[in-house]
Amino acid sequence: MFYATRLHTQKTKHLNHYMLENLSTSAKIVFVLLLSLLSFLVCFLLGLLLVKVLYGTSGLALPAFDASSTSTISAFKVMQVMQTIGLFIIPAIVAAMAFSKTPWSYLKFSSTSSKVLGLAAIATVVMLPAINLMASANELLPLPQWLNGMEENAKRLTEAFLRVDSISALLFNLFMIAVLPAIGEELLFRGLIQKLFTKVSGSNFWGVFIAALVFSAIHFQFKGFLPRLALGMVFGYMLVWSRSIWVPIVAHFTNNAFAVLAYHFVHQGNLPAETETVGSLQQLWPIGIVSLALTALLLFEIKKRSDARSLGLGEEE
Repeated sequence: MFYATRLHTQKTKHLNHYMLENLSTSAKIVFVLLLSLLSFLVCFLLGLLLVKVLYGTSGLALPAFDASSTSTISAFKVMQVMQTIGLFIIPAIVAAMAFSKTPWSYLKFSSTSSKVLGLAAIATVVMLPAINLMASANELLPLPQWLNGMEENAKRLTEAFLRVDSISALLFNLFMIAVLPAIGEELLFRGLIQKLFTKVSGSNFWGVFIAALVFSAIHFQFKGFLPRLALGMVFGYMLVWSRSIWVPIVAHFTNNAFAVLAYHFVHQGNLPAETETVGSLQQLWPIGIVSLALTALLLFEIKKRSDARSLGLGEEE
């Protein structure tokens, strides 16, 4: 009787452990969507509670947006951090744990060389003029009035976040805008969504493209839709070719950190305002074309080095 009970318990544990791993890929996609919505809602409510405790708001509600109020901007930053954790980081880790007995391997937390990581960071910086070129072209596309209103509100909030005058506030911005999104968005979009859509479509291209499309759309900033789509595809192929999630994480961090630092130094008067638009249609657009070509060369160098390393032909680093 004891052995029968023990055997039944072991079988039950085994069944529970593999229940979600054996789901169809389509069902896994639905599961990720529902999990993301639930996690986002919970973290959003926790964020409101935290804001109430820290800033004394009435009820569970955000204060009215006021770009001149330090406490209001701080409250919105708290919400931004909680939303990033709830929408990206928690769902990616929980889903990976549900789909695999080795969740970190599932998310591609594998080692890579320092040279590949360095190339990823360099490629991201080199790509910035090309991003500016695509952004300026994207801005020529007409948008409905209600979308223009959303864009303006998002711009005001972003500028309020970035306009800081102390090192501690700058470091917090780097954490909020560069570190957390680089980890969370890459885990969800490249580590999870790209993997699932690659399996559904049977094609790396479609997996990369669909993940990048969702990645760009979910930001709800359509004047930057095309450059963000391009960045998403670059990050996606970095993962495909390097086989390590660390590579797109480093690239994503580099892109966001550069944007934070560039805005800060321009705002402080240490850099000319044109720094942020080099390569655009309005500011030296040929540099944007050259930037795109150089980025492609660097990406293929990442692929070549990663392939050589996987075959044991490259030096261990």
